[in-house]
Order: sequence, then structure tokens, then C-alpha cells
Amino acid sequence: MAEAGERGMRSRKLELLDLYRDGDAELGVESNEEKYIYWLERTAEDGVTISMENLAVRYRQGRGVEKDLDKSFEWIMRAVELDAPMAQAYAGEFFEAGLGAEKDLVKAYMMYDLAGWADNEERDEVAKKMTEEQIEEAIARSWQWQLERNSYRPSSNGYRYQPDVSDLEPLSLTPESDQ
Repeated sequence: MAEAGERGMRSRKLELLDLYRDGDAELGVESNEEKYIYWLERTAEDGVTISMENLAVRYRQGRGVEKDLDKSFEWIMRAVELDAPMAQAYAGEFFEAGLGAEKDLVKAYMMYDLAGWADNEERDEVAKKMTEEQIEEAIARSWQWQLERNSYRPSSNGYRYQPDVSDLEPLSLTPESDQ
């Protein structure tokens, strides 16, 4: 199985990930944090968004790896670019608190909105810190994201307020582009 994983078979990588995370008494394999992290990185590099999210959490908390907010942010944004709603909710926290990125309430609101929950407490809480203009921009950015990816969120405030986004410049979410 490990050989198949090393050759790049995604299904085998995922099996190894689970095996080393949980262990398997029948196979005589104990959970192994180091091997789990190894396969977590391999599956994240293959584009498995749940692995990217889990890796981001581990770097943020320093669990099994050295704490590194920049790496955590990098991994979560890779999952965001693949339009993963859980990653978008997590990215909202990064932008709201300025973790691994500049604090940006517009991007935080946008990410929370894209997470797509009908009852979105995080989005509503960050809105209390924003001006009406910032909220409108965040909604427009969320709507722009959805239109560009043909990926609509039924809970999006964009459905109540659908601004004309044709004049908006593309929004980059990476720190390098904000400079």
C-alpha cells in the first residue's frame, strides 16, 4: 500500500492517511503522528481539500508540526481557491484576526459569506465591526466570486443585494498582492 501511495495513487494515499491517523489493530498498525503528517501533506499536495484544511489547522495550532501561521494561511487559501466552504469559513477567521494575513474585515465577511451557511453567526458578528460601505463591498466580492466560479451560495447576502460586479477589479486574497 505504501508503495502504491508513493507512486502517486491518491486512493492509497488516503488509505495510508487514515491508517496512520487511527491505527488498525487487525493489521497491527498503531497510529503514528509522523507518518500521518507525511501522508496528510501528500494528499494536500494532491488537491484533497480536507487534507489542506487539516494541515492548516495543525500548522495554526502547532500539532505534529512547528507552529507556522504563514504555512497555515497558505494551506487554507489553497483550499479556498478550490472553492471549499469549510476552508472559506476558516479563512474568514484568518482575515478577521489578521493571522498570516493582513487584517481585512471585507475579506473576512466575504469568506464567511462564501462558507454558505444560512445562519452565519461569524459573518453577522464581523458585520458589527464594519461600515455599511464595507459590507456592501464584501457582498459584492462574494457575489463576484460566485459568478466567476458558477458556484452559488443560497445563504449569500448576494441574493438580497446583487450588485453590479462588472466594474470590480479582480480581488486577490494572497498577502503578496496586497503590497
